[in-house]
Amino acid sequence: GSPEQRSLPPSPQRCARHVGGDARTQRGIRHCQQPRVSYGDCGHPAVGWSRVSDLGLPPRLPTAAAVAACVAPSPQQRAAMSAPPSSGAAKPRIRIKGRWRSVLRFFAIAVGFMTTWVLIQSELHYYSVWFGPQILLELNFAFYLPSIPVLVLSNYLQPWLDSVYGPIGSMAGRLTVSLAGTVLLCAGFPFIPGTRTALLSIVGCLGVFSAIALSSSYQLVQWFRHADIIGLGLGQVGCGPLVLLIQLGLANVKALPHRWQWLGMFEITAFMVILALASAVSLFVQYWGVMTGKVSYEDVVAHHDAAAHLHAADAAPAGGPDDLTQPLLGPLAGGGRDGRGG
Repeated sequence: GSPEQRSLPPSPQRCARHVGGDARTQRGIRHCQQPRVSYGDCGHPAVGWSRVSDLGLPPRLPTAAAVAACVAPSPQQRAAMSAPPSSGAAKPRIRIKGRWRSVLRFFAIAVGFMTTWVLIQSELHYYSVWFGPQILLELNFAFYLPSIPVLVLSNYLQPWLDSVYGPIGSMAGRLTVSLAGTVLLCAGFPFIPGTRTALLSIVGCLGVFSAIALSSSYQLVQWFRHADIIGLGLGQVGCGPLVLLIQLGLANVKALPHRWQWLGMFEITAFMVILALASAVSLFVQYWGVMTGKVSYEDVVAHHDAAAHLHAADAAPAGGPDDLTQPLLGPLAGGGRDGRGG
């Protein structure tokens, strides 16, 4: 063959772009040979072919124009290659090592959005005296049912919120607003009217805020280690003993507490929710640049390590070990055995 044909590799492929009928076959069987290239180099999906065609005709070697058409990139590929790299490219998820400080903060967050509900349930006898024994079922319906449509609506609104405020900003807003709402409900709970409707309405709002805080906190903890996930779970189950300690300290677990005991239990619980809100805000403030990609996590770790070394150096003795032996070696510093110097 010609020099162009002899320069082609011995095992060509057939390009799906150039498969079609011609005047020779009129049956849609045409072999287009090209150098062996990958899908990304050619830009067109390549399919294998055998050296004997379906009609028993020998394969026809391609021309230089056909090879150039297969190998040359398309206009879309040239535009993609010339475009700058996208800043929104997917990056591997990092795991922030907040150590015991972040574990305690996640524990406080879980305690914050669960303690108020546990405290209300612990006073079941008090409510049953006023509203009957069926109040437990009504409280559970009021707490859990309204949160289901709210979570479904939040799932539909989350893409829009992420596009407006960013994924981290949307998550921070939902978590902080839900915890702030829980603070207001818990602090004002002793002052609500003593009616069934008011009680169930407040509990329904509390269930909505707790559900939003729960989902947002689990989104946040995915940026941290597994120890922080355990801390979040411990906070949800550990709020029961905390409520028991509050009741033992104030009301001695009385069925009908006094007014000041009732106020004290809910106000102390509201203070615990404030600590949860402060913990959430501190996590976002400390690691905002890392989660949004504006700051490298390696830089943050290096800064923390440098600060730790500086703190350790400041805490060390001023003179060091050599100064401790200086009084013993002082008479011999001159070089003489009798201490009078050289």
